Amino acid sequence: QDPYLFRPPFGEYNQAILNQLASLGYLTIMWTIDSLDWKNPGPDFIVNRVVENAEPGAIILLHQSATDTLEALETMIRGLKEQGYEFGTVTQVIDLL
Repeated sequence: QDPYLFRPPFGEYNQAILNQLASLGYLTIMWTIDSLDWKNPGPDFIVNRVVENAEPGAIILLHQSATDTLEALETMIRGLKEQGYEFGTVTQVIDLL
């Protein structure tokens, strides 16, 4: 299946962009938790921000280029699992179709 989900760069969009994306068959999807990892605030900050703001169906924004993300990831996953959360893709977590 071809990709059909779109996350706007920097989370910036307007109605014209949403309309154009929809006309091309894309569904715009945003995050519900910004880890702020792109600011390199330290692993503990990232873990606390994500774990404390978690809720069912949350979409967590993380960046592969942020220096603290990898170090925070194991602790973050453990903390979320301890709260009973499971992980999945966007299409697994949210009924899109």
